[in-house]
Amino acid sequence: MCIRDRYYAGLSYEKTQDGGPVVLTLSEQDMKYDATEVSITVDGDASDWDVLEFKSQIPFEKGGELVLFEEHEGGTWDGPEDHSSAVAFAWDEENLYVGLVVTDEYHENGGSGWDGDSVQIGFANAAQDTITHLYNYGLSDEGEVVIHNEKGPGGTEAVIERDDESGTTIYELMFPASSLGLAGYEGEMQFGVGICVNDGDEGQEGQKGWSGWGPYTIVNGKTPGKTGLVTLVAELEPEPEPEPGITGIYVDVVPADKGGNTVSLPDLEEGDCCLLYTSDAADDTPCVDLGGRRII
Repeated sequence: MCIRDRYYAGLSYEKTQDGGPVVLTLSEQDMKYDATEVSITVDGDASDWDVLEFKSQIPFEKGGELVLFEEHEGGTWDGPEDHSSAVAFAWDEENLYVGLVVTDEYHENGGSGWDGDSVQIGFANAAQDTITHLYNYGLSDEGEVVIHNEKGPGGTEAVIERDDESGTTIYELMFPASSLGLAGYEGEMQFGVGICVNDGDEGQEGQKGWSGWGPYTIVNGKTPGKTGLVTLVAELEPEPEPEPGITGIYVDVVPADKGGNTVSLPDLEEGDCCLLYTSDAADDTPCVDLGGRRII
């Protein structure tokens, strides 16, 4: 199954029995992502992302209610096939990777990182109370990738592939540690991330609505408290193989004379005593009697 089909199969924008839309919910876990330590090749081939979890169709709050999409300046939305989005994260010591799958029946971008079909990403500190970096990405109608460094030193990379036949746009984004003011990435590192996926409509130029993962991080003012929390999860080191040795010993101790013959305690003479124990460990030394008991 291709990445678009695997993502889209998880959408649940359906009608209830009475014909109304499903009731949307937003949990604390919906806005958290544990990013796997894995390197991604940013080349437009999305197969690298097949093993990773995508957060898809995460609602956001608009005017006190939860929505999957917000229309803007005359834009219209007819459901997930018109516009919907999903996001995943991965990392290694040098880079943070962001993958997005956008289902969109029509792609419109006049050459902007935010006006028309595009993606805007805001980063915040771990406390999610300060916006630290802002980067915007778009694919123009001429097929050129647009990178807009709104706040930050730049240095990010982007590959954006549009498939008009399937109505899918795939964004592969790479953020070197230096682009976020870091020396490198490491396990347990956390930061806030908000993503606004803008939508352009046929016959209408510009930003006509949005979905995303915490899009209000970006739109209507920059709001760090609307970001999701990304945690970098280190790859677990394999446990070392146990050293070879005797394990599972069962000990059965009985008194015996020097010949290895079991005796009762009253029959023992002074200096004429040893112990026998039984073990499940293999031992063919002369110190084992015919019953498999070691003489000590």
